[in-house]
Amino acid sequence: MLAWLRARPSGDDPLLGSLLPRIFEAEGAGRVLREERGEPVPTRWPALLRRLPAEGRVSRAELLDGCLRRFLRGGDEIGLRFFVRLHHLLDPTPQEAGARVRDYLRLLPAAPGAVAELALAQIGYGGAAAAGEVVETIGALTFRPEARLALEGLRRLERELPHAAEPAPALAAAFGHASYEVQGRAARIALRHAAAFAPGGAAIAEAAPLLPAALGVKVTAVYGGSPAR
Repeated sequence: MLAWLRARPSGDDPLLGSLLPRIFEAEGAGRVLREERGEPVPTRWPALLRRLPAEGRVSRAELLDGCLRRFLRGGDEIGLRFFVRLHHLLDPTPQEAGARVRDYLRLLPAAPGAVAELALAQIGYGGAAAAGEVVETIGALTFRPEARLALEGLRRLERELPHAAEPAPALAAAFGHASYEVQGRAARIALRHAAAFAPGGAAIAEAAPLLPAALGVKVTAVYGGSPAR
């Protein structure tokens, strides 16, 4: 499979129909294709895969589902780079994104950053998210090690107020983030919206020792518990 990819087959290759689905499954395929680009001008493979649906030789659904299967299998940024670029090139419609929202949610907690950002962009684009999906998205984002994604989770959490009892554990999780900026934002949200968070206050009080001492003192003064020493 990898040798076939390196041979740079053309659109009339007789093996294309049978081997194309295996691009999303073969170990190492992403690394072989890592230099392929969709912008500013698509290189060989992205251009071919964009053309095949128009010719009726493969459906957009097959390509999108192939990308998602590959993301869900896991891998590093380099190995998944081509599939991220292909997904961007396909540019899912709101209907296509909405039909795959569960898969995008599954990618948020632990996929490489570029994949998580791609998934986040699709969630909500496919239509109004259910309440459970909103809470799941917030929880996954505040769990991420990247400060940018964790802060986005906190922004979304604050938008959901005053119905904040369910997202309280996600806020508590942000108390233990490696980024002081994330910790500070989480503490400010907890203090600013203490009344809204009252139903989930126990989780916030238990997590307060994860905060730097100066922030923990302020949070425990409102929610109880003991700050870090």
